[in-house]
Amino acid sequence: MKILSLLVTNCLLFLLLVSVPGCDSDSKHAVAKADVYNENADAEAEIASAIAKAGIENKRVLLVFGANWCPWCHRLHELFTKHPDVKRALSDNYIIVLVDLGRRDKNMDIDVRYGSPSKSGIPALVVLDSDGAQIHTQETGSLEYTDKEKKGHDPQIVLQFLNQWKIS
Repeated sequence: MKILSLLVTNCLLFLLLVSVPGCDSDSKHAVAKADVYNENADAEAEIASAIAKAGIENKRVLLVFGANWCPWCHRLHELFTKHPDVKRALSDNYIIVLVDLGRRDKNMDIDVRYGSPSKSGIPALVVLDSDGAQIHTQETGSLEYTDKEKKGHDPQIVLQFLNQWKIS
């Protein structure tokens, strides 16, 4: 009976991983990495604070919807924090708020408020102006390398996106 129970549990976990939009079964990438999203954060308060700061600093707000279990969320975060040109573009032009969606059981009211950007998968991006008005929603599949041999988000395409929506 224990073996059957274990088998059923493993099958259900596998189905959950392969059925979540915007995420592949490459869970080793996410497991090996430290958490990106603060699962205890008050996303509402962080967004309000970011909007206030963006007004003072003349920047946009970039909401990044995702979750710690998602390997693509880890890949995008790594690009944001390690690629010098992307990191600089973000620092110069955006206040970033990471919105943790958990297993689609957290901050879903915020996701809905911004038009459900996660419906196309995560990570998903929303750009706000310094008054908090939504000016663009971006799925991140189109920010990936076009060369299928490479995995992850293409720094040049991400830079084009960031430059397109920054304050001129």
